[in-house]
Amino acid sequence: MLNISGINIVYVTTTILLLSTFGIFATGINTESFDPFLILTGRLGLILFVLSFGASKFHAIFRAGWSRQLLINRRYLGIASALTMFVHFVWIYAQALIMPEWWAEISLYDKISGNVTLILLCMMGMTSNDVSVKYLGLKNWKRLHVIGSYVALWSFAMEYIFI
Repeated sequence: MLNISGINIVYVTTTILLLSTFGIFATGINTESFDPFLILTGRLGLILFVLSFGASKFHAIFRAGWSRQLLINRRYLGIASALTMFVHFVWIYAQALIMPEWWAEISLYDKISGNVTLILLCMMGMTSNDVSVKYLGLKNWKRLHVIGSYVALWSFAMEYIFI
């Protein structure tokens, strides 16, 4: 049976992102090829983020084997979420370079909140290791991850719930 836990979560996510990226090139570079990929990466990033962010709450509520696995794999789910969202933003900027009229239609609020969220998610993804916890100190590391998580939660909520 396939073991999708630990670092394998990141490997599977990377494989999905690479394979779906080929879809953009196979269909040609245009809005019709970007849109499904942006939807895929946005929703995959959301799912991975919710699983990572909510792992302790899920386990507190359900006390099941699957919720324990979420706790055990929380770091890798978070890294996979950060990686997915980084690729999502790379393709947004690629589309903006290719189709500036599309970029001009995006609100300033969405551009600013997207960039702030990207920076925080990248910082959280890069510091999701024991060396960073030691270097930053547990207090600063937690502060970064709590603030970054709530900013990301806000951005996802604004994108998928309120707008």
